[in-house]
Amino acid sequence: MRQIPQQARILDLGCGSAPVLRLLAAQRPCRSYLGLDLSQPLLDLAELGCPQSLSFPVRFERADLFKPSWAQDLPAPFDCVLSFAFLHHIPSYSARVAFLRQVRAVLDPAGKLFFSTWQLSRSPKLRSRIQPWAQVNLSDPEVEPGDYLIDWRQGGVGYRYVHEVDPSERFRLAQESGFEEEQTFASDGEQGNLSDYSVWVPRNKD
Repeated sequence: MRQIPQQARILDLGCGSAPVLRLLAAQRPCRSYLGLDLSQPLLDLAELGCPQSLSFPVRFERADLFKPSWAQDLPAPFDCVLSFAFLHHIPSYSARVAFLRQVRAVLDPAGKLFFSTWQLSRSPKLRSRIQPWAQVNLSDPEVEPGDYLIDWRQGGVGYRYVHEVDPSERFRLAQESGFEEEQTFASDGEQGNLSDYSVWVPRNKD
């Protein structure tokens, strides 16, 4: 949070119940905050958990971030775009590039993108939950290297798509979407390395 400037215009993509907003409220006063998520129940929780004493405007909106039109009509530009634990749920490399290009389009030229991706190969617990693609009527040739299907037991039982973004892919994603990497570090999980966190800045020349 220390790298997020004070009085920034924040866009939180895949905000969920907005835990990041509560951290920002305590540590980093913003100029404004907009949280987007597809799940209305999570957005309802975000509204309920929103601190009452905020000194900056907060808005939550339902949006399908898998669609190419999600960034239309947003009050851009934003100083900071946050997208924690979301990029790895976007199926296909081309769709991840398209999503990041949309992020680049709504980000101020002097702004920053902060995001994280799970690294399943570092977690024995998550590796044990990997399921065969046949469970959802797919086969290995139909998916990309680094794609996984895991069983999801939180709040019910189901399956979840996860893609492990390795350093070489992260470099290519940045190059193709108009960013350059400023910093990356590992955090989260029992071993402190479940997720890779990255800070990207727009390239001056696309």
